[in-house]
Amino acid sequence: MKINQIPIFSNFLTSKLLITFNIKFFYFIETDNQNKQNNLNLLQKMKFEILEDFLSCSFQSHQKLELQFSGSYMIDKRIASLCTGLANCINLINLEINLSASQINDQRLLSICQTLGNLDGLQSLSIYLQQSNIFFCFYSNQIGESGLFYLSSALNDLQNIQNLNISLSENKITNKAIIEFGSSLKSCLNLQVLKITLGWNQINSQAAFSFCKCLSELKKVSNVSLNFQFNEVYNSTCLKRTLKKYPRLVMLNIQI
Repeated sequence: MKINQIPIFSNFLTSKLLITFNIKFFYFIETDNQNKQNNLNLLQKMKFEILEDFLSCSFQSHQKLELQFSGSYMIDKRIASLCTGLANCINLINLEINLSASQINDQRLLSICQTLGNLDGLQSLSIYLQQSNIFFCFYSNQIGESGLFYLSSALNDLQNIQNLNISLSENKITNKAIIEFGSSLKSCLNLQVLKITLGWNQINSQAAFSFCKCLSELKKVSNVSLNFQFNEVYNSTCLKRTLKKYPRLVMLNIQI
């Protein structure tokens, strides 16, 4: 009787040891993965409010970068310095740049966009180019058709972008420019979150509708926020109906 119990007891011990090993091994893997995630989350976002401070830093150490230069007078020489610094941030994955009310015109934007197009590791890009406040702010600047074309060209090169936030309120964006900009977004195949602010420009309902139709190519997008306030866009229902056809969309916000 005892002899027959030995293998049973042995099997029991073996099973218990295997279970214990599996639990510990699983715990090790989970802990390792959690540590990696924590390390990623703990990557410090470096914030600069003065251009000269940014230019004196160690560029290659940056993975998350916030540049708050709104209200600065960005003459050509300062734009060139900014672009040189950004070009050296070869490990950058998250960029937030605010150039609101900074005298940005189409030609200066061209230099910025050419630099952005080479940051192919970017996964999150926020740009503010408006008057008062993604990010990439161009408020109360002088961005027109040419400037938006340059921005479109930069986005064509950023295949890894998942989160895009662009604010272009109070510029000179026309119907033609916004439709072409929408077409350029088709190349951002990994895009998941899109926020575009275009208040106080020169956009009508048909152009806004065409822009929304262009987004149909973005199969992974789940979150869309569009702001067409203080343009000539009057029917948000039509825009929402177009966007709601997209399979993965779970959050939609349109302001007119």
